[in-house]
Amino acid sequence: CKGPKSFYRTNEGEYETMEFNPKIRRFVYELRFPTHAQDVNRILWKLLCGGATVSGLSAKKLYICMPEISILGHTCNSYGRRADDTHVIKIVNWPACKTIS
Repeated sequence: CKGPKSFYRTNEGEYETMEFNPKIRRFVYELRFPTHAQDVNRILWKLLCGGATVSGLSAKKLYICMPEISILGHTCNSYGRRADDTHVIKIVNWPACKTIS
């Protein structure tokens, strides 16, 4: 799995933050934020050009600042992405073959 190598904790156990804005945790900004912000901007711009309207405040599927989320059959967290357990349980519990034909 790809993901940050650490949560960037200080010796006191707190999370490191950005100097210019202490409300932003370091690993969020440095690893994904610039790219993710550009992706979100590009998607919203295309929706706007297409005449769509988006209401993030009333969206039932809007998740922000979650430690872990399941999306499109994957569980995503700070350690990376892995197949969602609910989607692979049948394969994990598949019985052993009894015949070769």
